[in-house]
Amino acid sequence: MALPEYRRARRVLWYVSHGDELPTHDAIRQELARGRTVLVPYVDGLNLRIWRIDALEELRPGAFGILEPPPTLRGDSGREPPPQRVDFVVVPGVAFDPRGGRLGSGQGFYDRLLGELRPDCTRAGLCYETQIIDRVPAEPHDQPMDLVVTDRRVRRRR
Repeated sequence: MALPEYRRARRVLWYVSHGDELPTHDAIRQELARGRTVLVPYVDGLNLRIWRIDALEELRPGAFGILEPPPTLRGDSGREPPPQRVDFVVVPGVAFDPRGGRLGSGQGFYDRLLGELRPDCTRAGLCYETQIIDRVPAEPHDQPMDLVVTDRRVRRRR
């Protein structure tokens, strides 16, 4: 959160950690307490949509058991900005490489969403250092990260 790109961002899209992902709940709470606009993704068919949260407690287990806004709260245009409004996105992954390559869970949810962001939106993969590998296999639709932030360091895409 000390990165200059993050500090400049007005609207940050955070993944809501689940399972063995690097935890994000405390960081999300901290940013909400600071008054930052925090967005989270939710699954809508084969795509991820974006929702602005006021508190983590608003979320309920949804697709794949991941916390997301319940269907009863969706549809409010004031809380569902278009992807082009995101300034910084924090993305999970199974593995990352020094070139910004990301291996996701294989469903393509994040790649589709990342393809809708503005070119100047910073994309940061968040993971444990042990998730860094030499090279992630890449397909034409895969979206690279600008930064890979681990529990030990920050790697900028080469």
